[in-house]
Amino acid sequence: MPARQLELSLKRRRQQDAIATDLLSGAPVDSVSAADRHSIWRLSGIIYRLRRQGWPVIAERDHQNGLAHYRLPQGWNPGAATAKLAPAPDLSTGQKINLAVQIGCQIVKLEPPATITVAVKAV
Repeated sequence: MPARQLELSLKRRRQQDAIATDLLSGAPVDSVSAADRHSIWRLSGIIYRLRRQGWPVIAERDHQNGLAHYRLPQGWNPGAATAKLAPAPDLSTGQKINLAVQIGCQIVKLEPPATITVAVKAV
């Protein structure tokens, strides 16, 4: 995987983790708050990815301005099926990293020099 693609993938992961944390805190999330707090400009894409991973994100639309507010059902938590990843490494230091990412039912392990090993795990 080229370095630019890996960097974009890690950025998406950090953004997704930030929104997931906001949702788990119980506060509704909308595109304005996501832009203010995390400089995230495409919240709907992150919500789409969370839903594909099994998160039951509820959307409620404000009828005055059309803004969508996203939240989780009361008392819902990700449980054991959704593993939280370690924080993304700082790529600016030039350090070598070992990275394993769970994408749906696949675990993708990245090793220098960008060798990819995929193991499928039943969920």
